[in-house]
Amino acid sequence: MSAHPSQPLPAALTRRQRSVLAAVQELGFVTIDGLAREFEVSSQTIRRDIIKLQQANYLHRFHGGAGLTDGTFRPGYAQKLTTAPAGKERIGRAVAEMIPDGASGYLDVGTTVEAVARALLSKMTLRIITCSVSVAMIFCSHGKFDVFVTGGSVRGANGSLVGSVTTECLKMFRVDYAVIGFGGFD
Repeated sequence: MSAHPSQPLPAALTRRQRSVLAAVQELGFVTIDGLAREFEVSSQTIRRDIIKLQQANYLHRFHGGAGLTDGTFRPGYAQKLTTAPAGKERIGRAVAEMIPDGASGYLDVGTTVEAVARALLSKMTLRIITCSVSVAMIFCSHGKFDVFVTGGSVRGANGSLVGSVTTECLKMFRVDYAVIGFGGFD
């Protein structure tokens, strides 16, 4: 059995284990050290939670962390690129209209966020912070923006940077706008 948002979780899971699973589903990968800090417990405690969740086939344990199981459905990056491109471009233009020249902004990962990045190229100056290699590359070819890329482990075909390094890096910035991507509706 693999964890899917529409499947109820068994009552045997603790609140922390449910939160660990939610973090894996949201981020795709989590580190043991990061979770230990977040929940203010030892690394060994988190490791035991991850082992239990892996035994129930909710996630896959890796050295130093955990990620999604192979049975969890997540559309591939290539599929996302070809899904509703006109709609994503309209969203991109609408969001770009809200962000003035000279503003600072955080751009998350995802194909719709990439459409926002392309639409923002019409601006004169911006300060961009991102945890997406794909988003950073869109801006890099134009040279007129200050672009900051977080550190972290690279995950997925879209070049998503994740982990405790990413989280710590993001704490250093304050931005005027944030563009956050998510999936799950049509």
